[in-house]
Order: sequence, then C-alpha cells, then structure tokens
Amino acid sequence: MKLKSRYLVATALALCAILALSLHAAQHPFFMRPPQRPQAEAPRIKVEVNLVLVDVSVTDEKDQIVGDLTKDDFHLYEDRIEQPVSVFKHEDVPVTVGLLLDASGSMYTKRQKVNAAAVDFMQLSNPNDQVFLIDFADEAYLELEKDFTSDVEELRDALENVQFRSSTVLYDAVYLALSHIKKGKYDKKVILLVTDGKDNPGPGKHFAFKQAFDFAVESGAQIYTVGLLDDPPKSHFFKKGLPKEAEILKELAEATGGKVYFPQSINDIGNVTKEIAHDIRSQYLLGYYPTNTARDGTWRSLQVKVTPKSSSRKLYVRCKRGYNSPKG
Repeated sequence: MKLKSRYLVATALALCAILALSLHAAQHPFFMRPPQRPQAEAPRIKVEVNLVLVDVSVTDEKDQIVGDLTKDDFHLYEDRIEQPVSVFKHEDVPVTVGLLLDASGSMYTKRQKVNAAAVDFMQLSNPNDQVFLIDFADEAYLELEKDFTSDVEELRDALENVQFRSSTVLYDAVYLALSHIKKGKYDKKVILLVTDGKDNPGPGKHFAFKQAFDFAVESGAQIYTVGLLDDPPKSHFFKKGLPKEAEILKELAEATGGKVYFPQSINDIGNVTKEIAHDIRSQYLLGYYPTNTARDGTWRSLQVKVTPKSSSRKLYVRCKRGYNSPKG
C-alpha cells in the first residue's frame, strides 16, 4: 500500500514538473509562435536586377585627365551592343584601397622612397578611404593590426616595420589582396602594386599568374601597377618586346581598368603615386542594366567610347575589359 502511494505521489510530481516546463516553454521566445500576418497585407515580391557599374578614366593626347564630360558624351557597349546608361556620376567617392609593396631583398635600397610615396598617396586620396597594407617577399603579409585604416600615422608606422627577404611571391600577394579587399565597405576598390621584379616564390605550392589574373578580372577591383625594373621600358604604350615581368604588370592593369607605370628612376615614384591618386579621384562612374538578362555566368565584354559634341579632340578611355554575369 505504501509502495502504491509513493508511486502515485511520484507520478503527480512528474506531471506537475512537465506542466510547469510546458508553461515556461510556451513563454520562451524559441517556442513562441510568430505573429500572424494580417489578412489584408499583400504578399512581398522579391525582384532582382543586375546593375553593372563601370569606373572610367578619360585622358587626352597629353595624358592629362579630362573632367568636363557629360552623360551624353559616353557610349557604353556590352558584347558590342550599346546599353542605355542609367547611372552617371563624376564625383570624388571613398575607396577601399590595397597597398601591395614588394619587400624582397632587392627592394631594400628603394623602400624608403616607396614608403614615402605610399604615405603621400594616402594623404592625397579621399580622407574617408579605407586602406590595408600587404608586404610580400617569401610570403605575403597583412601588416596592419586592423583590417583597414584611414589613419596616415598608423600606415606610416606599419611601413617602418617591413622585413626584407630573398624570394618574391608576387602572384600569392595579388591573390591575397584580392581576397582581402572583398571585406571593404566601399563598392569602388583599388589595388596599388609596387614591385621591382618577377615572381620568384621558391619551393612550395603557390598561385600561378593565370590564377591571379583570372581572380583579378572577376573581382571588379582596379589594379594600378608600378614596375621599378632595372631596365624599364621607355613607355607603357609600347606594345611589343616587353620583358616578361613588364608584360605581366601591364596585363594586370589594363584588364582591370587600372594603369601601368615604369618609372625611369626610383626618384620618380612620388610623382607616379600622386598621379594615381589624382586619377582615382577623377573617374566617371557609369551604370546600366544589361539588355541581356540571362543569369548564366558567362563572360560579357565591355567597351566605353567617348564622343564629345563640343570638341573634336582625341580622347583615350580606360575601364575594365568585362565581367562575369551572375549565375543562378
């Protein structure tokens, strides 16, 4: 009889515990039912549109920036089909910038002036730009404690802590920079690459040029390259006979809408970075909705022409060569 009473008491206590737990769960956010949508509310429709943005630089025959053009002066083509320009801006906007500086042993005597030019570049850029720094030699290193900075002094301190080594992992550094720049908060993204030689990674698994190049084209970032070569070409417009390291820097820049520079002396590096900062802040932004609406991941070539009605001067246009359409 006592055993039966104990059994009934235990059962009653268990039922009370379950009931209490149920009441608590009903009041807990994870167990609460979502509020019912009013019957009169219309269903939401998600519409996806593919606005393509293109940064464009325009220069004249003297390689001077042209900044007095209007929307009607531009003609934009995707796969040779002209597209109506929906967005047109010509204003100084903040940029996410990656400074990518060679720290191989052969750069030891050049880095002081390169560092000074990098600081000048940041001071001449938009004060709201967010910047990161990568040094590369036998490996590629992110030098800043934070992902990005807008503080010139913080950049200056990081530049003074560079360690020089013998190898040069150029393509690894480009790949790392393109990966890191995706974390930036600004749509406009730029990489400034300064190096004095070819990719010389040493043993181990490293990225090849094609991998870095393809990633660069897909990224949408503009790459400005500065080749501090022992025997620099007299002009970056020279089409044939470039040494391999010069051709690589030229390809990276031209494919992404940037520009390549071959200073004749290390003393010219400051003027080069000043020109790049000015070019970035003087670009036109064009945007359009492609007439080809297929989301098939295919390559779409881009071309921008400028035909100002108010002038017959010859103008030169730089922009990225194309993009991969969204897929899915």
